[in-house]
Amino acid sequence: MSTTTTRLGLLKPATTGESVNVATQLNNNLDKIDTNIGFRVVANATARNAISPVWEGLVVRETDTGNCYVSNGSSPVSGSWSQIIVGTALSNLTISGTGIVNLSASASGNDKLAAFVSGDSVDRFRLRADGMLQWGSGSATRDVNLYRSAANVLKTDDVFTALTETTTSGLTVATGFSANAFAARKSCGICSIKVIVTRTGSTITADSTGNIADTLIATLPSGYIPADTVLGCFDKGGTADGAATIASDGTITIKSMSPTASLASGGNVSVTATYVL
Repeated sequence: MSTTTTRLGLLKPATTGESVNVATQLNNNLDKIDTNIGFRVVANATARNAISPVWEGLVVRETDTGNCYVSNGSSPVSGSWSQIIVGTALSNLTISGTGIVNLSASASGNDKLAAFVSGDSVDRFRLRADGMLQWGSGSATRDVNLYRSAANVLKTDDVFTALTETTTSGLTVATGFSANAFAARKSCGICSIKVIVTRTGSTITADSTGNIADTLIATLPSGYIPADTVLGCFDKGGTADGAATIASDGTITIKSMSPTASLASGGNVSVTATYVL
């Protein structure tokens, strides 16, 4: 009785007493060998997952992507594939689950990964074994970098420009004042503000030592509030100045003023400060 091989399912005639069928036991077997020799070529992923049977070590190449895969022979077929990196044929590499790409080197300064655009004379990006990242224009040596220079220290040897966020809205003015101007900027955890309010309430007068009742003038918008209370100063239209605080809840309070100075209705208070968010 005929049997079959374990991988390609080639028909094997019985050792005795059975005639050889040229179509099924010779021609079909030869076709299967021809189809599967080397990399089996299929049109796409759908065709790859429709292969039957599959076995551990079966290698396949898709013509639509150029990607190559090896099967571990498990079921379902669609879950049995691992992608093979083969020269320029690799267009997409998927690493699922907890998989990781290991790039080993004999020295920390060894280059392990490079990227370029077609036509470049120099690769635009490199990754070194020690984690340093380097970038360039593609026409000259890479000229900017980012790397770990010491424990808990990230450094560049070049100029680093970060996004700067700005706003001129969101200031809440306290009773007895009206808004005149507001602007705030923040970048990399540092914030600068300018607040100008106009007094609309009764006159505030400092005593001979400059003391005044703590007076709330405004509250900063969310996202521009210091991490802790900031001690600052304010200017009263160039005729007097004083101390102010910006609290961790965003409230701005004037605390003192030039001795015997007055802030009357219509007078402006200008507060500027720079602090850590």
